[in-house]
Amino acid sequence: MEIEPVSLRPWHAPMTSKIEQVQYRLARAQNAAAIAALHAASWRLTYRGRLPDEFVDHEVEQERARVWHQRFTDPDYGPAFTILAELDMALIGFAHTVPDEDAQWGSFLDNLHVREGFKRRGIGRRLMAETAALLLKRAHQRSLYLWVWDQNINAQRFYAALGGVIGAREHSDFGGSGYRCRISWADLGVLVI
Repeated sequence: MEIEPVSLRPWHAPMTSKIEQVQYRLARAQNAAAIAALHAASWRLTYRGRLPDEFVDHEVEQERARVWHQRFTDPDYGPAFTILAELDMALIGFAHTVPDEDAQWGSFLDNLHVREGFKRRGIGRRLMAETAALLLKRAHQRSLYLWVWDQNINAQRFYAALGGVIGAREHSDFGGSGYRCRISWADLGVLVI
């Protein structure tokens, strides 16, 4: 089944007081196209040069649309959940997590993206807090981890500022050859605000 990508209209950074109006909620299947579009836009900005240009320029929208469609329709996908950040009913960020994904490291934060123009306004921090709070209710383990590409220094700094411990570095062939590092939290409680 071919899935049409959604075009996101350009955004201008809101005034600080508007950030207080951001709503956080669990995603539903009807949000898949908007999530995929934001995910693709984020990858184009962050991973150009890391991922092949052909993929970034011509394929990322369709590939992310397929992934997000599957996440909401495949019954075997499990207990994963996605938290949305919305302002004026428009998607400005999301966090996708798989509870209890690893016996040693706990739940896996697979994706966290905030729309360009809304970064450094507390939205990513709040998405992390909302994720941790929900995991404390749903997951058996109290720990969380994620992977960040070596060249994504901004993400590494963001997670370290939230108490994440930068640990193992491993080779990955995703999108070509490169390295990524694991960032982890032994106790989700430090993320809840």
